Order: sequence, then C-alpha cells, then structure tokens
Amino acid sequence: MDYKKMSEELKIPVEKCQQIYEALENKKDIRATEGVQPFFKEKSINIADLQVGMILQGVVNNVAEFGAFIDIGVHQDGLLHKSQISNRFVKNIHDVIKVGQRVNVEVTEVKEVNGKTRISFSTKNTDKL
Repeated sequence: MDYKKMSEELKIPVEKCQQIYEALENKKDIRATEGVQPFFKEKSINIADLQVGMILQGVVNNVAEFGAFIDIGVHQDGLLHKSQISNRFVKNIHDVIKVGQRVNVEVTEVKEVNGKTRISFSTKNTDKL
C-alpha cells in the first residue's frame, strides 16, 4: 500500500492513512486510538443532568468537515459544529482539532429529536483548544 500517495490524494497525514487502512483491514474502530479518556468529575454526569451553559471536558472521537464529535462521558457524543470552534473563520477543521484531543466545551443545546437526545457544544467561551 502506498500510504504517501493515498495521503496526498486524501490530503491527510500519512500516519492517519496507515491507521485507517489497518483499521479497515482488521475491522477495528480507530476513533480516539491514543487511549485518551475524558476527565470526569468525581460525581459522574448523566445525560439528563446536562444543562445549557455547563462547561465540561471531553475527548474528540471523530472529526468531519462540518464539525467534531465529542465524548463527555454520557454515553452519547455531542456535536461541536465547525462554526462553534472559534470566533475566527475555520477553513480546515483538521488544522484546529484532532481525534483524541482533549477539549473544554460549553453545552449550547440539549434537545430530544425523534426519541434521541441531541447534544450541541461550543468552545468559543471556554479555554482555547
């Protein structure tokens, strides 16, 4: 496998290409492969306890062009939309946020949609990424 060529075509790091290829070959989940876990407060948080304005620490589980999925320890990832990452325009989300990275997020929305709870975050009013 020519990881360098794949890296150039996909515009992602060579190491990530190798990781993706090996994960697909072995049918493994590559999200948060560095083993970084969210830092949880002494008292565990439940999804029902989430309130708009809460600042929590989480771990980036996946990054897509439109945003990142953050694990805050409530057994459901929330979305950090690209527009909520910075007060400045983010052209390439992969330049500012990476899988496995710890981030402080502010809960901006918790709502029920079709029987599922949807969680949205922002990092604009928290410590920098």
